[in-house]
Amino acid sequence: MEVKTFYILPKIEKIKTEDITVKDTLRITVAEENILNLASNIKKNGLISPLYVRKDINCPKKYILVSGYRRLKALSFLGVKTVPAVVLSLTDAEAMLLPLCSEQLKEEICPFERAFYMAKSLKAGVTKNELANFLGISKTALENELLLLKITAEERKIIKNHNFNKDFIYMFLQFDETERQDILDKIIVKNMGNDDAIKYLKDLKNPKEKHIKTALISNDTLILNSIERIVKQLEFSGVTARFFKTENEEKKQYVIEIVK
Repeated sequence: MEVKTFYILPKIEKIKTEDITVKDTLRITVAEENILNLASNIKKNGLISPLYVRKDINCPKKYILVSGYRRLKALSFLGVKTVPAVVLSLTDAEAMLLPLCSEQLKEEICPFERAFYMAKSLKAGVTKNELANFLGISKTALENELLLLKITAEERKIIKNHNFNKDFIYMFLQFDETERQDILDKIIVKNMGNDDAIKYLKDLKNPKEKHIKTALISNDTLILNSIERIVKQLEFSGVTARFFKTENEEKKQYVIEIVK
C-alpha cells in the first residue's frame, strides 16, 4: 500500500467530549499525576494544541481519537464538555501512522508508544519497508524499536520512573523475563542510575571476561620473566632488542622492539 505524507492544515471544529471514542492506545498507562499536572497547566494557560480525531464510520455522529489522549483526559478531568479538534479523513493504517508524526502534532510520544503505533501500522497493512521509509529509518532500526514491545507493563513502569534509555532497554532485553525481574529488583535496591545499570548488565552478560582479565593481571610477573628471557636470548645472538609495556583499563600490551 502507498503511505502518504501528512501535511496538516487544521480546520478546527468544536466536538463534545462524550462523542469521542478512545481505542487501541497505550496511553491507558499514563500516570494520573501526569494528567493532573497537564490539567493544571491547561487551566492556567489554556489548550495550546487541538485534538486530532476521525469520523467513526460505524456511527457518523461519533469520532475516534487519533492523537491527544493526555489532553482529552485532562480536559475531561476539568469538566470540559466541548473541545477543539481537527477532523481528519484517514484509513485505519493512516490513523496508526499519524501519532508517529509527533512534530506536526506538537505532541511527544515515548519510545514504547512509538513501538506500539509501529506495530499497529504493520497490523493495518503497512509493510516494514514502507514504514521504515515513512519514518526515515532503516528496516533494522525499525525491527530494533519493535523489540520494545517485549517489555512488560511492570518493567515499562520501572524503566520510565528511572529514566533508563534505549541502550539500557536493548541490553535488558537480552535476558529472559524471569532473569529481568531479579535484575530490576537489584537495580532498585541499589538505586542505580542509567550508566551504573548498564555497567551492571554488562558484568552479568560477560562474567568470564572479568575473570580472564583478573587471571592475566595475576600472572603479570610470569609474563615479564618470560619476555626478559627472550630479550636476553636475542642479545646473546647478537641482536639488539629492547622491551616495553603499555597498558590501559582494557588491556596490557607487551612489545619487543628489534633495533636495526
